[in-house]
Amino acid sequence: MQQYFADKVLQLHELYLFNQEDSKHIQQVMRMKMDSIVRVVDRHQQCFYARIQYQEHKVYGYIKEKVEVDSELPIKVTIYQGLIKKEAWDYFLQKATELGVSSIVPLISKRCVVKVNDKKDQKIQRFQKICQQASEQSKRILIPTVCEYMHVKEIPFEPTKVNIIAYEDHLKVSKSLNDVVCKDKDINLVIGPEGGFELQEVNELIAKGYQVVTLGKRILRAETASLYALSVISSLVETYE
Repeated sequence: MQQYFADKVLQLHELYLFNQEDSKHIQQVMRMKMDSIVRVVDRHQQCFYARIQYQEHKVYGYIKEKVEVDSELPIKVTIYQGLIKKEAWDYFLQKATELGVSSIVPLISKRCVVKVNDKKDQKIQRFQKICQQASEQSKRILIPTVCEYMHVKEIPFEPTKVNIIAYEDHLKVSKSLNDVVCKDKDINLVIGPEGGFELQEVNELIAKGYQVVTLGKRILRAETASLYALSVISSLVETYE
């Protein structure tokens, strides 16, 4: 069943007017017939079944039934992801959304091969759209937030959360995600770019209170590291439930 996000709070028995983009998708891509059923999630993360209605060249959804959905992780995971090349970055956005990430912060570090230009706002909008489409596909009720670009030195330490950095070259790393993840604590996870972090950057985060973890014996690509970590976190916290 196709899912769409509404930019308002919905009520039962309401006739909801789909926006232009979703209307085009319903009519021209999905070619839905009158009375087809779709899922619509409103801005309060409420999920409804809606019946497609065509009136005067406009596409509406008659909100017919509220649905209880449990598709989110029990904790919030924010990933500070070192910038990587476009194709890999888009793949990361899509798959991290599918795996349950809550927020994504594009991270500028010393070894980033991607240069940040003046079109940052346009890129954030494009990143957000990728996350929305992935949320629709994976039937989530939450669209991850893509935040503004940030430098490593700007990463906050939040004492109420588990704050961790994955780093492959740290000689003293003995902890894994299994050792630090808690079932009732949100997570800040820092992952480097293609070239990894410089030791100085890692030490700055350690000085703030970040714990360094290993993701295993093998060296992972940047986008693989984030997705591997999210998969492990998901398995751990959903098992706790």
